[in-house]
Amino acid sequence: MSKEPGHRMVVSKFPTSATHPEIIDKQVSLQGKFRLRNFSKNIQENGFGERHIHSKPTILRYLNENSDCSFLPIEKRREHIQNLIETLSNPLNVNFQVGLAEDEPEIELAMRSIDVIAIRTTAREILLSKNPFACGHSYLFIHDKNTVLSCYLDFEREWEHIPQNFREKKSVIEWLKNILKTSVKQKRRKDDT
Repeated sequence: MSKEPGHRMVVSKFPTSATHPEIIDKQVSLQGKFRLRNFSKNIQENGFGERHIHSKPTILRYLNENSDCSFLPIEKRREHIQNLIETLSNPLNVNFQVGLAEDEPEIELAMRSIDVIAIRTTAREILLSKNPFACGHSYLFIHDKNTVLSCYLDFEREWEHIPQNFREKKSVIEWLKNILKTSVKQKRRKDDT
């Protein structure tokens, strides 16, 4: 799906690993590295663009030191959010938008225009890190035009449902900076005790 041209839309609990190149370099396949290159091209001025919807409660949990919602250590999770902030802040990345939803998605999906949709079980990496014998597909690709169109319309409805201030880059960046700062302060308080 990363090879296809077109606007990309994503609904996921966690920010894309494409905003954390170190993760891709060490833990993702050649396909993941290809996705990183395409992500950069796609969000630049002449690209098609990407819109991502992420869950505020999940991001808060992701930055909680006591959470087991990720296989990454807390320092890497903080770095990931910092990289997301930098990606959103980069003036070249005019075609990258993030909306912050109040609710966690039941499933994660990615679609390229209205040609194909990929549906993924949430937090599959965590499941596999805890149980190497987990079975089933990571992704389900759907090419049926009616299903893809339905998901596209659902994405647009969800995007519009997000309050305007949680769809605007400046506000999203501010919220991410604040929760990152709070996470670091909690770590310092814990280190001081």
